[in-house]
Amino acid sequence: VLSLDELSEEVRAPSRLVAEVLHPLTESGLCVEVVSDRGTGYQPGRALETITPAHVLAAIRNRGENLSVDAESAAGSVAAALWRSALEAEAQALGATNFREVAQRVNAQVSS
Repeated sequence: VLSLDELSEEVRAPSRLVAEVLHPLTESGLCVEVVSDRGTGYQPGRALETITPAHVLAAIRNRGENLSVDAESAAGSVAAALWRSALEAEAQALGATNFREVAQRVNAQVSS
């Protein structure tokens, strides 16, 4: 469990920005808020091997800022098809990588 300040320090980002990112992650269940006698902190909402970068991106994107196009118009139809293609390419590029693997890679790099 890490506090907002600890997370901010760890990722070297302002706490305001970290809080903005934590909100959709918490809403989606990828992250949970934990209140203890030490204060409020955050931890993964499920096992790291079940959380992928694609899940994180989807949670942040689906925060109410979905792409809105008029699929009835030709331009809207093309825009919607391009958006689907971009999301498919992103999913393929990210593959089956999960955050347990990411953490292991980071630890290996730090240890070398």
